[in-house]
Amino acid sequence: PTLDAEPVGRWGLRIWGSRGSFPAPGPATVRYGGNTPCVALEGPGPTLVLDAGTGIRLCGAALDARGEREVELLVTHVHWDHIQGLPFFAPLHRAGGRVRVRGPAPAGSSLREVVTGLLAPDVFPVALEASLEVESLPSGAVEAAGWSVRSLRMCHPGPTFGYRMDREGVAPVAYLPDNELAGDRHGVGPGWRAGLVDFLRGVHTLVHDATNAEEEAAPRHGWGHSSPAEAVALAAEAGCRRLVLFHHDPGRDDRAIDALLRQARDRAGAVAPGLAVEAAAEGAVLTLELEG
Repeated sequence: PTLDAEPVGRWGLRIWGSRGSFPAPGPATVRYGGNTPCVALEGPGPTLVLDAGTGIRLCGAALDARGEREVELLVTHVHWDHIQGLPFFAPLHRAGGRVRVRGPAPAGSSLREVVTGLLAPDVFPVALEASLEVESLPSGAVEAAGWSVRSLRMCHPGPTFGYRMDREGVAPVAYLPDNELAGDRHGVGPGWRAGLVDFLRGVHTLVHDATNAEEEAAPRHGWGHSSPAEAVALAAEAGCRRLVLFHHDPGRDDRAIDALLRQARDRAGAVAPGLAVEAAAEGAVLTLELEG
């Protein structure tokens, strides 16, 4: 994507990184992008950043160009692809700035320990200029950049959250980048799927893990990821209006993602004709339509 410093006029979700596991740059991934996860909710108020994969570098450059010095960042979990871009986040390197990072505590550690280790001089020999605050979150509800944010444990290795964001006058959005909808793993109980559907009721735009092709789902059971068809079924069950396929497999090029998108749209046409399905593409801005 190109750097776009101009915020959207209305509230929208901008995709800065859509790839899972590790970056996959190159001519075969130009349309959907090769950066690891980062999205931002932006508009007339402060920007809320979700995840700190390599996509956060351009996100930070845009925020810096706009003069945003106080930034809220929510991470879903501390796997490398969701935090590896944080040292290169421009607001951390501006005097007088403040960056607050929040997310679930990793097992046997704390979010602060992980973040400070990532920024330690031995691995990142650049001193920070901004004030950095790091806070581990329990599941539940918090306020972040003017959004009411609720979190729920996902079916993924290690403590992992999915987030739902609500704001007065804005269509609700949910961000679930790493989640195995087959369930039955990673500490989620038998009632987890029903709870997940309730969590998503009323959401307009659902950004959901779609790493696996259909034929990969069985051999990858337990990896913590889902297929486009599984994501369509969830969006249909929860009554979502738009599904964004996310966390693209790093080995999948643009043509392969096109094929998965066509399959997902065919499935949605059969089970939820009102559901719009898109594949996350870096640089895209999805408008969060104002409610009625």
